[in-house]
Amino acid sequence: MDFNRIALPLVHHGAELAGKFMPAVYPAYKTFALRNRINIINAWRQILSQPELKAYRPVFRSVNRPDKISISVLIDKYDIFLCDLYGVFQTSTGLLPGAGETIGRIQAKNKKIVFVSNTADNLPEGIAARYNKWGIDIQVGNIYTSGQLLVDTIKKQGWQGKKILTLGPDSAGEYVRRAGAIPVGEDDCRSASAVVLAHTRGFDYTDRFSAALNLARQGVPVIVANSDVTAQITAEFTGITGGAMGLQMEAILGRKIIWLGKPPLFSVVIDKLGLTAA
Repeated sequence: MDFNRIALPLVHHGAELAGKFMPAVYPAYKTFALRNRINIINAWRQILSQPELKAYRPVFRSVNRPDKISISVLIDKYDIFLCDLYGVFQTSTGLLPGAGETIGRIQAKNKKIVFVSNTADNLPEGIAARYNKWGIDIQVGNIYTSGQLLVDTIKKQGWQGKKILTLGPDSAGEYVRRAGAIPVGEDDCRSASAVVLAHTRGFDYTDRFSAALNLARQGVPVIVANSDVTAQITAEFTGITGGAMGLQMEAILGRKIIWLGKPPLFSVVIDKLGLTAA
């Protein structure tokens, strides 16, 4: 599959962004994204500040304020769609208007749609089941989450069998268990090998965050499993999530911690799909 034929929604109308210059800058983006935790739009701006990519700056500026384009044109133009879930197709309480129709139109054209989410407390099978209940056919194999990156990270660090202080609901702990580690709370974390910041719900925030902070001050690694600062709870209401805890932790510690999610998650998905830059 040619990278020219992928629609990667990095910004609004991201497919246009992808089609115009993604093939040329993807190698630089991949290196940059894996090395830095940064807002996606700022990532592109910093990449394009590199002298060798100077020629693409006008393209980026034009794409940042694109003309309106219909979903029909996008569907005809691209073969693969990498789409977010929360705030794009759904909130925490249900589908957004037009979501089912849009997914159905992409599938009806036999185009591949892959869902890429920063969630670290919703399991892929749970996401698929929820959409199937809503009458939308989504396969587990087409869902990639930050929680899956967390599983890979725990395994690579050799923390199998180790305790990990997990901030989030039990579903976040399930990602830790799938990596072979043991999710624990503030009452059993003295020997924890790492701290995972997944979501702000499912625990007493003050007690568990305080425990996480004290472990971090002792040098225990801290991983932000969901890099989103906010989450769309309903169409009108926004809540805070893992990234907010990460920013709070960094502000108190005065140093950087480990961030997962997008943009590195995009690079992982692209590699798994076997896409190559043209």
